[in-house]
Amino acid sequence: MENGAVLGERYTLRERIGAGGMGVVWRATDARLDRQVAVKLLSVPAGLTDGERARFLGMFVREARAAAALESSYIVPVFDHSADGDMPYLVMPLLSGRTLRELIDVYGPMQPARAAETAAQVCRALAAAHRAGIVHRDIKPPNVMVTAEGTVKVLDFGVAKSVDARTGAGHLTATADAPVGTLHYMAPERFTGRGDTGAGDLYSLGCTLYETLTGTTPFTGASAAVLMYSHVHEEVRRPSELRPGLGAAWDALLLRLLAKEPADRPDATTAATALDALTRPAPEAARPPA
Repeated sequence: MENGAVLGERYTLRERIGAGGMGVVWRATDARLDRQVAVKLLSVPAGLTDGERARFLGMFVREARAAAALESSYIVPVFDHSADGDMPYLVMPLLSGRTLRELIDVYGPMQPARAAETAAQVCRALAAAHRAGIVHRDIKPPNVMVTAEGTVKVLDFGVAKSVDARTGAGHLTATADAPVGTLHYMAPERFTGRGDTGAGDLYSLGCTLYETLTGTTPFTGASAAVLMYSHVHEEVRRPSELRPGLGAAWDALLLRLLAKEPADRPDATTAATALDALTRPAPEAARPPA
């Protein structure tokens, strides 16, 4: 696509403002409503059969409709969805802010209270989605935007599952060129075929929060195979070992979020409550009587 291209006789692409593994984002003009919007053109895998392509596009439509029905101030709403030929796209509000990825890269690890506040808002987005039966499947710093007002917006609901439909867990575990950037945040069960539920989103949030606090992901590796093995088999270091001064409550919460077994992780609402408590200063110890 080029600057000036028109999608659906309605959306004129004006400026390419972002790109990632799932597609390209453009600033665009909505001719019908005379407003600026963001248009995300979804990357369609090469080499699909006609049947696979039809399945991919069908899943995209179903997921986009489900995402459009979500009601949460922490989720970027979907205004519209369609396809230009075989290229599906989503239309969303044009937001002003920075992703968590950008904030970490520019400023380094966040102060714990701010990290807790940010993650708690992500949890509220996930709680709304999980109640509606929607799993995000790709929570990571580039998909968490913090607006100029400090409100969190979770990006790419309605996209992650459609994109992932082209590869099952078996493909990921057998492929050396899997998307390593996403694998840093992917739950163990995604590699072992033990299900795909909202608990996986909480694990991914745990990886994201760990990096937000320490500056590094729980597991690092030079290859996809090493990362997969680490998620499934290796124990994570306590974050307080990497950031002295973090309290025991932080260690406890992050180790629960990063539990190998999905059933051992808190749900989104429980995690939000724990994070809310971490935004408040610890009470001072009572002084002994004089």
